[in-house]
Amino acid sequence: MRDTKFRGIRVDNDELVYGYYVKASGKHYILTNEDHRVYCGEVFSTESFFEVLPETVGQWTGLKDKNEKEIYEGDILKTSNAVGKIYSSIVTWKTDEGKFIGSPSYGTDYYMKGFMVRQCHLFYACEVIGNIHETPELFTNTVQDKV
Repeated sequence: MRDTKFRGIRVDNDELVYGYYVKASGKHYILTNEDHRVYCGEVFSTESFFEVLPETVGQWTGLKDKNEKEIYEGDILKTSNAVGKIYSSIVTWKTDEGKFIGSPSYGTDYYMKGFMVRQCHLFYACEVIGNIHETPELFTNTVQDKV
């Protein structure tokens, strides 16, 4: 069975927290311990619940980069394509196609689910270099030649 994990930036200290996503009582939380329970939208224990900024919540894609780092929605990837160009991409969920994609800075999409994932990992060497919430400056419109 595939793990479904999320992350978000905590409201109280601006740090990323990883775990399960819960929306209760009109607030957004990341639950770091699966033993706690939510009943009828109310949080019963807050020991492992951390309120997060809803715009920073991102789901784990189920994939890892070339360094074995988990790839989450909102991550910025450094990627090289088949012709040796290096560019940055933002990981997003494409609801109408039911998959995570990387939106490169130079325009076209490459796919992170299905057949193209093998190409991304075998040929394009994806690497997580940051995320759009903490390091948006790493998403650039420049394309470089691979050295």
